[in-house]
Amino acid sequence: MSTIRSWSGGASSWAATRPSRRARLGAFALLAAGTLLGLIVLVPLMLLGAMVAILGFLYVLIRRVLVGAREPNGALDGRRNVRVIDPAERVSESEG
Repeated sequence: MSTIRSWSGGASSWAATRPSRRARLGAFALLAAGTLLGLIVLVPLMLLGAMVAILGFLYVLIRRVLVGAREPNGALDGRRNVRVIDPAERVSESEG
């Protein structure tokens, strides 16, 4: 069980080993510079990743539309709109 007396011993030893104001300021500056450098690198990478994802989505979307248009009965399938006559129906017309 810890008591206030044991805490006071810890506090005095912490105060004795506490870094100077100059060292704390240097550590803060180093941490801030590292954070800023990380943001300078990460933000463009995130934007590039978002652009790649959007372009990939648009590629798949456009490809799906064009492939669907070229499938049978699609807008670009290349066939003319003609009536298909059933051969069995044609035989019965010529006999009659």
